[in-house]
Amino acid sequence: MKKSTKPDIARFEEEYRGLAPMLPAFGDELERQLIKVVANAGVTLGFPIQKRVKTWESIAEKFSRTGLNLPSVAALQDLVGFRVILVFLPDLAKVAAAIEGTFSVVRQYDTTERLSADQFGYSSLHFVVRMPSAWAAVPTMSQFPNLAAEVQVRTVAQHIWAEASTRLQYKHESSVPRVLRRGICRVSALLETVDLEFASFLSDRDKYREEIGTPNREPTSLDSDILEKVLDLLLPASHKAKQEAYGLLLSDLRAMGIEATDKLRALVVKRLDEALKHDAEVVAGIQGDDKEYVSRYRGDPARVKGGVFFTHVGLVREILSKEFGSAWNDHVTKHLTEKPAG
Repeated sequence: MKKSTKPDIARFEEEYRGLAPMLPAFGDELERQLIKVVANAGVTLGFPIQKRVKTWESIAEKFSRTGLNLPSVAALQDLVGFRVILVFLPDLAKVAAAIEGTFSVVRQYDTTERLSADQFGYSSLHFVVRMPSAWAAVPTMSQFPNLAAEVQVRTVAQHIWAEASTRLQYKHESSVPRVLRRGICRVSALLETVDLEFASFLSDRDKYREEIGTPNREPTSLDSDILEKVLDLLLPASHKAKQEAYGLLLSDLRAMGIEATDKLRALVVKRLDEALKHDAEVVAGIQGDDKEYVSRYRGDPARVKGGVFFTHVGLVREILSKEFGSAWNDHVTKHLTEKPAG
């Protein structure tokens, strides 16, 4: 009878202690890359990326519980782990594709594939990744060629279910008391419905935005989507930020009596040159380290370096200030605690 092989815990602990100093740096570098991956995919995070480095106590417990037989601690695929939590279900595919195109993917799976139609459980995309071999030429990354990390990608609704089921210790239906199963199944179904309804809403929204067209033939009541469309046509693309507060700007415009596209268009055409001139003055002042400009205007250094300060929303607020003067100032003062600076 073949004798079972037990992991050499003492040797593994010694190896872990040798790896431990570089694990936080490995995690920090991967986190920076993941942030870029999400941003380049045009996706908004539901929460900041969560990161953890596995402790020796956790590793030893895992070896003891599972009897893992690995050649080394470095062979563990989750020494460093991440959770990337997204707002919308369709964004999962975008981030998954970006991860596959950025890292060396050792393994990937979808936890929902383990479930039958009448089962519940938490949904999540799991990736085990390494730095691409080409990155080893970069001095700051050359020390990490053999390390792997686990990246879990899920929606906010999926995350709520995962955290709640873990806290309740109801990860699987068999662990739920029979009298409580209908209730917990309703919760699981509701959270899944949230994701599906948001996905349906986003599809409808995309269709609506396609149908908007160019609203320049007759007055059209403004909403957030039409507002973005009009500003994209009228304002320099270089000033547009990745995220613009169109909803807040819409309230500002309505407060000043601008509720239709024809009025907005006329106002922007009238005052845009003044707003852009002020934008150039602000950029020059900050780049020149002028104390007045530096203390008064605090924008994104990367944007200022690129020669722009105001976003699309900021430019329109400058236009409103120049057009309405004291009335605009009164409006801003009244709502100062409710709205961020433009």
